[in-house]
Amino acid sequence: MTPTQATLRQAICTLSLIDTVFHRLGVRIGSEELSPAEAWAETCRTFQQLDLQQRLPELIAALRAIAEPRPEYDARNMSALDYRIEALVQDYYRQANSPQPAKDS
Repeated sequence: MTPTQATLRQAICTLSLIDTVFHRLGVRIGSEELSPAEAWAETCRTFQQLDLQQRLPELIAALRAIAEPRPEYDARNMSALDYRIEALVQDYYRQANSPQPAKDS
């Protein structure tokens, strides 16, 4: 297995773990009807247990080296990949802050 394949394999495994654990957490939160504070506490605990604060930056760095082996930075110290990430983050916050349609009861 090449280093690139190993990195991609690790990324797939890590993202699959995160997806599975957070899906199960969501099912649990929904089925146990936890309060918002309890749901937030469970989410934080899960985040800590998965050690995402350590895992994700390492994984992102390894994937960036594959996706952008020789990044070119501009005056803002941003590469093409950085601008794509910035656009995704802006889209996320724009959607998160937009008024939600009323739910039919």
